[in-house]
Amino acid sequence: MVAAAGETSAFSAAQGTVALALIIVGPWRLPRCRIARSSSPGFRLDKTVDALEDRARDIVAKLGYTERPADTAHGLFVLQ
Repeated sequence: MVAAAGETSAFSAAQGTVALALIIVGPWRLPRCRIARSSSPGFRLDKTVDALEDRARDIVAKLGYTERPADTAHGLFVLQ
């Protein structure tokens, strides 16, 4: 089966080079990304946390998860 598979590869050498570069540069660059820049002291939510939790429960119920969860958690985490 291997011999009958032909000589085509999954991706080109250029795509492999880009993927390798991303693997090497990615971990170096990631700590420099500020994911939550908008969480400055002036950052405000349009809705209360309770309203957002209620909306999340509605969405989860519409997706078919009707049983009460064993545990829940919420919060805003700022990565720097």
